[in-house]
Amino acid sequence: MGSLPLASQRHYILSRPPSLPWSPHPSIPGAQTRPLGLVETFFHNMSVFHRGRTDIFVRLPLSFPPSYAPFLRERAPRAWEVLRAEHALLDAWVEEEEEEEEGGARFVWRAGGKEGRGEGFSDLGEVPAQGVEGWIEGTLLNGPRTFLQQESKLAHCVMFLTPHLGQAEIILISSHAIADGLSLLHLSSHLLRLLTAPSLAPLPNLPTSSSPPTPQLPLSLESLFPPLPTRRRSPAQLRWFWALARVRAEVRAARLGKVKSVAFPGRRSGREVQDKGEGQGGDNVWTRWSTMWLDEHTTAGLRRWAKREGVTVGQLAYVVTGTAISNLSSRSSSSHSTSPSSTSPTSSTPTSSDGLPTLLGLPYSLRPFLPSLAVSPSPSPSIFPTPPASPPLSNLLGFAGLVLPFPPLPAPSSSSCFSQCSSQRSSPSSSSDPHTESSDTPGKGQEQEKFRKEMARRARLVRAQFSAMWADPEALLVGNYVNAIGRAKLGKRVKEGEREKKEESGESDGWARGRGTSGLNASMLGNLDTFLPPSLALPPLPPSSNSSTTTTTSLPTSSHSSPHPSQDTLPTPTPPSPPLPLPLPLPLPTPTLAPTSSQPPLSSSPSPFSPPANPPPNSTLFPVSGPESSQLPSSSPFLSFRRAHLLIGVRCRPSELLLESYTSGGQLAFSLGHDARVWGEEAIGPGEEGGRRGFLGEVRRLAEGLV
Repeated sequence: MGSLPLASQRHYILSRPPSLPWSPHPSIPGAQTRPLGLVETFFHNMSVFHRGRTDIFVRLPLSFPPSYAPFLRERAPRAWEVLRAEHALLDAWVEEEEEEEEGGARFVWRAGGKEGRGEGFSDLGEVPAQGVEGWIEGTLLNGPRTFLQQESKLAHCVMFLTPHLGQAEIILISSHAIADGLSLLHLSSHLLRLLTAPSLAPLPNLPTSSSPPTPQLPLSLESLFPPLPTRRRSPAQLRWFWALARVRAEVRAARLGKVKSVAFPGRRSGREVQDKGEGQGGDNVWTRWSTMWLDEHTTAGLRRWAKREGVTVGQLAYVVTGTAISNLSSRSSSSHSTSPSSTSPTSSTPTSSDGLPTLLGLPYSLRPFLPSLAVSPSPSPSIFPTPPASPPLSNLLGFAGLVLPFPPLPAPSSSSCFSQCSSQRSSPSSSSDPHTESSDTPGKGQEQEKFRKEMARRARLVRAQFSAMWADPEALLVGNYVNAIGRAKLGKRVKEGEREKKEESGESDGWARGRGTSGLNASMLGNLDTFLPPSLALPPLPPSSNSSTTTTTSLPTSSHSSPHPSQDTLPTPTPPSPPLPLPLPLPLPTPTLAPTSSQPPLSSSPSPFSPPANPPPNSTLFPVSGPESSQLPSSSPFLSFRRAHLLIGVRCRPSELLLESYTSGGQLAFSLGHDARVWGEEAIGPGEEGGRRGFLGEVRRLAEGLV
């Protein structure tokens, strides 16, 4: 059979996934081009329609000796240029074909990018008055899309540097068409190691260099698929194979469309939503990310509990998430039980979770299932090969879902230290342990044991769903390919404005059509210490650098703290501002991070959500000279990673919910991105002692109930 049409024209499956190779650009000297893959096409089209409201970013908060401020200010843009030379899609842009039959959108890569070197890095000086959190929410998440443009630049690096505090904030921003969360974490790790390298090799001059080094040009997801089906078939059998695959996908989608699920609790009414105002760009959305950290004692207890029950911490996190939603929905149902409209199918959303499951979207990395990226062949269907240590920047996401038929299950109150932990809800705990042994009565002990047994049963149910999902890698890849075709077609219709108009009231009957729990997608990223170590040794400064920093370290300080935006008042977006004359301190204290080894991974068993065991190496095209930074003497100064301020997020679309969970420094975090017009702090936040707990507060309560 011939190869399939390009991504924008794939309406029917006739053969195996095609290869979409890079080829010389017909009109740009020295440039390479290839068609966008299916997943890339979907995110590109959604980004165009929603004005960048699928962009992803990672915030890297760093501490360093103040004397190293000039070194980092000079090194950071150079390190970014090395990254651009190493990871091709950082220098790429999207070119739309004028004629549809020519194939639609294409990536174009040229050394130095479309705009040339130096255009993808912004040194914004010291922290602005609203603090980094306020800048991220007001400018990056909800302001105009000023840093990225699909037609010219798909990635950008922003830096804030406050010399007298010895603190820096580096924020990597990327279009979702070229990166997913895993590859962006690899990119962050690579950047940190370049920042601390003894020296960097010079880059070739552009455009005078006749043959600049060419990085590995990443292929699309379907180009990395193994031959499907794996067993040889005749052309007629191939047509039947893909036709049946498409029918199975349509049947599953139809069944899912008939399933009712519990809605994510706390949604505001239509009038309340509109009263919150509009975000920039006419999308009528305001993205906010809220993060809750569990302390080291609770995290270690959860790890031991999961190991004892034979599940991963990631699977346990899904159990806690589904149970928290069910508990809050049931509580909301009880408080509205006297309202006739609360049980009406025609009302906004159901408030009772009785008999309704929680549906969670499950984006995950397909790298472990792609033989072309594997280090070694898979020994068994249940154990998958590990992805390479430093993969090229790309989006290799697969999509699935979890059905969690969990009735309400409140955590036993005797096991909770909620009043002590709620005061630490915004950051990881200090070295003190807030937990104390409680003098439980026998009745309360039995209650906690019953709670743990039920949570273990639910964890095994989630584990069984994952086992069934991973049992047949060929079926998994075929299903993802068929679904990706549907996503690409949907994205094309969305971009062209052909989708059905959403209700302006802000209400949604998506629960009745089985579209999941208000669109909640949950990703468990695993242990980030492999990517982002607590600290990296800095190279020694030359004598001239030490003497030139005396004026830098004596800058005046301000007595004012950086204010946080009100949780229920949406701040006004502000463009990037020049450095302030008076530097302002960051709003949260800096935890002390010793240069110790990273924590053990969440689970000893291989998982598609776990990072590779080996850290990414230094640059391959432009290697650093001298010893690795980790081999420098222990007395060397260190660049420390301040995990309290870590944030991995997305510019959310209207009424979207995105949950991410990960560990760093031995502490488990739950981070929820949401449309703050639709869900306020009362629905999301950790809550206070004796007050109403939101989603993150209920998650904390359940997690503490297990330990």
